[in-house]
Formats: sequence, C-alpha cells, structure tokens
Amino acid sequence: MAVGLSVPTLRKVYFSECAQRSIAAVRMEMTQLARLNDQAEAGNVAAEKELLKQLERIRVRALSDRIAGRQSGTDKPKQSPKGKKDAQKEAAANVGGKFAPRPAPDTLLN
Repeated sequence: MAVGLSVPTLRKVYFSECAQRSIAAVRMEMTQLARLNDQAEAGNVAAEKELLKQLERIRVRALSDRIAGRQSGTDKPKQSPKGKKDAQKEAAANVGGKFAPRPAPDTLLN
C-alpha cells in the first residue's frame, strides 16, 4: 500500500475509517442526486433523464440486495455426510432376520 500498512493492520487499527467509506459513498450519491434534482426542477431535460436513470439504478440495486438476502424456508439445510461409525450403528439397528434382536418378553413382573 501507499501508506506502508498491510490490509489486515489497516482494518484492525483504522476500522472506524474503513466504516466511514460506505457512509461517504452514500453521502456523495445523495449530493449528486440532489444536484440533478435541482437542475431537473429548473427545466434541464438531460438532468431529468439522468435523475430517472440513477433512481432506477438505485431501485435495481436495492431489489438485488433484498433478493440476495432472502432465504427461502423450503430449502432444507445441508446435512453433513455420515461418518463410518454412525453408518454402522444405523445399519446395526436395522438388522433383520436371523440376527435381529429378540423381542421383549410378553409379561413383565413388577
């Protein structure tokens, strides 16, 4: 980097300044939209077209963020694969025929 810091050090020590970066971008966009709105109100057709284009871009970005953050309840969480011992225990529980566990006695004395 030009300032002589590594990226991890920059994020660790100057995290508040890194957080201000997104806020500064929003402020700049807000200022630009305000200028375009002022020019559009004054009758500048090109500024009005650009304002509409910018607003549509913001709507699309907000929609894509909302869709990307959406989690559907229909998807089942991914299960981790069974281990060797778990598979053996499950297979032993499902044994049938000659090697099946005997049933419990019908009468139990209390």
